[in-house]
Amino acid sequence: MSTVRFLISRHDVKLIVNGLVHTLPAGSMTATSSDATMDAQGPVVSHDFHACDLQALYPDVVDLLDRRPLGVFHRQAARTLILEPSMVDVAMALQDVDRMAMLRFFYVYCLCRDQRYFSAMLRQTIAGSHSLFDFVEANFHRPWPVGRLAEEFGMPLRKFRYLFQQTYGMPAKQWLLERRLRLARDLLLSTRHKVLDIALECGFTNHAHFTDTFRKRFDCAPTEIRLGAPPMRGARRVATPRAEAYAALRADLVAGQGAVAEGGVQ
Repeated sequence: MSTVRFLISRHDVKLIVNGLVHTLPAGSMTATSSDATMDAQGPVVSHDFHACDLQALYPDVVDLLDRRPLGVFHRQAARTLILEPSMVDVAMALQDVDRMAMLRFFYVYCLCRDQRYFSAMLRQTIAGSHSLFDFVEANFHRPWPVGRLAEEFGMPLRKFRYLFQQTYGMPAKQWLLERRLRLARDLLLSTRHKVLDIALECGFTNHAHFTDTFRKRFDCAPTEIRLGAPPMRGARRVATPRAEAYAALRADLVAGQGAVAEGGVQ
């Protein structure tokens, strides 16, 4: 299983996993699988974290992991910890703000409470995905369709798509587009490379397509994010919170790193 679902509730929860019923007590947190179903008496914090999320988490918690040999690890259908009331409050506050911040916070908590089990679960979940992670990270910026990526990875397209979905929690095409756009945004904010050069560097082969896709995703044209100018709507510029946020981010980058050098950051 490459996906972990965390459930946190103030109320009793009836959880069904593989046909077996587990009763989760009020004020508890449970790590289970993504195919679990539940019957709850009140609101439940429920988040699925995929292998890519846990891979990103690993460097932050590696020093907290249990280093003792474990032998064969069998992941339980439901592993439950009773929470202090304040921890439930934190979960409710974080659930709509930053899911990765919530993952880091609660995984550190789990390691403090049940180090042996959650260390083994983390290692097992990401163990089978290293080759895919490394390949995708090294090649996502290439102007390759999903079929070419599968071919270069040495896997049939259908199996590659399934593995990608299980690992990243979304279709390969959707993930690649998002990753390329985010890289382009970061380069626009931190370098003086030409927009066309950035588009090509991030896997886009058509300048017009890049600009249109970028605008739809970030509500700003590439040049508008770089200049910190509000986007054009007809003949007028319209300020948007997103555009203002990117302008502030660029100002922070420049202030923190000094002047931006031609072709890169000093």
